[in-house]
Amino acid sequence: MSDQQSSQTSRAALIVLFKAHRSTLSLAQKSKRKKPVRWLYPWATEHHYTQSYRAWLKPVKDFVNDFLDTHQEAILNGDGADAVIRADAVAGESFRLMVQSLNNWVGAYISDDEQKKLRSPIFLGLGDIAENTFNFNGKQYEKSVQSALGVSFPSDEAWWTSARKMWQDTNYEIIRSDIKKHIADINSATEQAVVNGWSVKTLREKILALDHKITKSRAAFIARDQIGKLNGTITQKRMQDIGLELYVWSGSSDERERESHVAMNNKLCRWDDATVYSDDGGKTWKNRADIGGVLKHPGMDYQCRCCALAYFDELIDEADGVTGGGVQSNTENPKSQESELLSLNSLKKDDKKTVSEDLKKIQPEQLKLLTAKAKDMKADFYNSAAYCDSKKIYLDIMNVDERSKALGYNTNITTFLHESGHWLDYNMLGNGEKIRDKLPDLRKKLKADALNYCNNLLQLEKPLKSIKDLTDSWKVSNAIINDLKLDKYKKNGVSDIFCGLTKTEIAGQYGHWTKSYWKGEALEAEAIAHFFEARGSSSEKLNILKQYFPTAYEYFDTFIRSIV
Repeated sequence: MSDQQSSQTSRAALIVLFKAHRSTLSLAQKSKRKKPVRWLYPWATEHHYTQSYRAWLKPVKDFVNDFLDTHQEAILNGDGADAVIRADAVAGESFRLMVQSLNNWVGAYISDDEQKKLRSPIFLGLGDIAENTFNFNGKQYEKSVQSALGVSFPSDEAWWTSARKMWQDTNYEIIRSDIKKHIADINSATEQAVVNGWSVKTLREKILALDHKITKSRAAFIARDQIGKLNGTITQKRMQDIGLELYVWSGSSDERERESHVAMNNKLCRWDDATVYSDDGGKTWKNRADIGGVLKHPGMDYQCRCCALAYFDELIDEADGVTGGGVQSNTENPKSQESELLSLNSLKKDDKKTVSEDLKKIQPEQLKLLTAKAKDMKADFYNSAAYCDSKKIYLDIMNVDERSKALGYNTNITTFLHESGHWLDYNMLGNGEKIRDKLPDLRKKLKADALNYCNNLLQLEKPLKSIKDLTDSWKVSNAIINDLKLDKYKKNGVSDIFCGLTKTEIAGQYGHWTKSYWKGEALEAEAIAHFFEARGSSSEKLNILKQYFPTAYEYFDTFIRSIV
């Protein structure tokens, strides 16, 4: 059973239970709708993460201090014969030993080996933090349902094991990267001390400043950001588990709350589209950008402590027989279209049913577009390499990759959607014209969107003004790379576009890593293919892409709608 089918089943069961409860109420009692209690933020768990982060870095500090206590004089005079530190000293054997020892120690302390990682105290500690967040959020969920509906109804939560592991993996990599960066900074400071003739006291002060930066401000930033994201994800999953399609944005109401978040406070929102809001109970939907609202769900923006309040009115209306609630849609049923698309290729008999089921999951709008072009599209579904040669697409449809698995597919549908996106770019307009030819400002909009997102992410005193600014600073590029690695299977398109924008300097898990690939119109071609891929894969993946490239996607989408 798919996630959507499971959600619909849970919603139906909850409606039956709720109807039985409503039948015992008087008309006056039915007319009084209780506002759900606020889902509290897990402040204590965030604080625990901050303290744990500091504790996990303390052995690094202790190792460095112990090494310097023993070797600092030899390091600073470059292992020369003089006991006095010389201004012309060069890095000697003791410094090289320090670098090697630190790197070896870090490799053992926070290993990249999967089996060692699973046994690591840091990885296990992250698991405990995730469980604390999950359990705290569960209590908020139970109180909210009981308060608004007067019944208790557990959510399925079968997704939690994989979601927790993904969060642990992400945070383990963040901490591992931070420790390696910290070691590199210490090595750099020590090398400067050797070359510039610093005193022992000056070197100690520099290293102390580095320690303070990573164990104080960085610890607080990571804890706030990652607990907010985890809490937001759990809230969304639990609401969608019981079939809730809508929520009400509830701001953090503190001095740190950004204007784009304040603009969304008390607005009705949709889980399937983070770019819209409603101020009339869901009858009409408006663009968040028009009011300066953030284009993400609560908790998903960096360091966001806002919450989503369940909009139980949609369930109450359904239980009482009121029509018109929930998310309205006028799209066609995709199940009637998949067989037309399937007839493009002669699939093996055993594969037909599996592929057919996955084709039904393609988002209706993109499925309708592909179906309309089915008679012209040619494809080889059993090719080891995935590509499009302008006339035909090639892929191994049964070799399901992690991107497809992350979206609930059992076949390689994401690659099919991507390569069919290239085919549409070449063939949708006819007469040899490509879609990219009609979007002359696409590259400019991609660059502007990327800079805007990175400036919002990093909040630097001096804003980034060009793509070159992203790659000039190791600290800036590393922060962006870490961001792109979060939800990596759903950000493959975003990662690849950044890879093209920066000529392979910045990317997450996915990208075309050869610089020569990005010559000519490759950036525009890949962006269009990724736009089509996200448009068909899932609303969540599309929303993620639009968070990074809102104006570029709108530019593309407006043109596609004008010709369909």
